[in-house]
Amino acid sequence: MVRKSSPIERGRPSYNLAEFQKAMSEGNCYISGSARQGIMALEFDSRDVVACVAGLAKSNFEKSTPARDKGNWRDVYATVHLGVRVYIKITRSTDGRFVLESFKRNTNED
Repeated sequence: MVRKSSPIERGRPSYNLAEFQKAMSEGNCYISGSARQGIMALEFDSRDVVACVAGLAKSNFEKSTPARDKGNWRDVYATVHLGVRVYIKITRSTDGRFVLESFKRNTNED
């Protein structure tokens, strides 16, 4: 299903998914406090998170929205991992590293 993007959203990813997946698999990615809380709430461990991110496909992309930092964007993905619908939000930090900003149960209805 293709969503129409709003004027403040992009309908295409701002970041290269394969680069993000590589950074996650190498442990070269920041994980926000919010994402850590979501991971704990799902009772996932670091291997689950890496596997979930590794399993993302371009078809899991939902939207890209402006970040608080001017000129920066957040890419949003939705997938199912271990039977759980997961919402993932990524961005880049000022030093260029990827940030797993959100990782939580996706409660949106299709």
